[in-house]
Amino acid sequence: DTHNLAEGAGAAGLAALQNTLYILEAGSAALRRLSFNDGQLRTLVGAGEFEFGRDDGPRERASLACPQGLALQADSPVLWMADAGNDLLRTLRLGGGAVATARIEQPLCRPEAIAASDGALWLVNTDAHQILRMDLATGAVRCEPFDPASMRQEVFEFWPSDLARVFAQAGMPRRRPPPGADCQGAQTWQGAPPQITSPWR
Repeated sequence: DTHNLAEGAGAAGLAALQNTLYILEAGSAALRRLSFNDGQLRTLVGAGEFEFGRDDGPRERASLACPQGLALQADSPVLWMADAGNDLLRTLRLGGGAVATARIEQPLCRPEAIAASDGALWLVNTDAHQILRMDLATGAVRCEPFDPASMRQEVFEFWPSDLARVFAQAGMPRRRPPPGADCQGAQTWQGAPPQITSPWR
């Protein structure tokens, strides 16, 4: 299956091997391969835009859901995919292999950024606020401690829309939370209408 590069739906990860670039798209839940030899972009995994799933197996039948990260384990070679919509870690062995779900002892909550290096896989377990390191030889997973030399921790306030406006009018605007996927489903910086969730009647 060939694919026009201009039609790409939200590139979420890139990995290169020899003369090939692998592109993971979030919106189309697809993995594509761009050959620098002939310029062709081909679909490896993914049926179409907004067609999500969690099926393992042959590439033409496997499916993903809003994948957010891609890493290459070059010595295998295996592509690792952070399948955020399914809370799974998925793999594809290059050279004709199938898509598989990796068994990991740590529960995943919207895994996103991912990298492979020095025999380890590094993964951001976003909704659990964790950075995980998985040993590729043993599969052992550990949660990395906070390192102020290479990490930072920030706190943002989310206010109901009426209070956010009061702060702004009083000359005390609140700090804006980061936009986009970091706060997907959350309030905008100006707040959101309050919702009553309890008691139910």
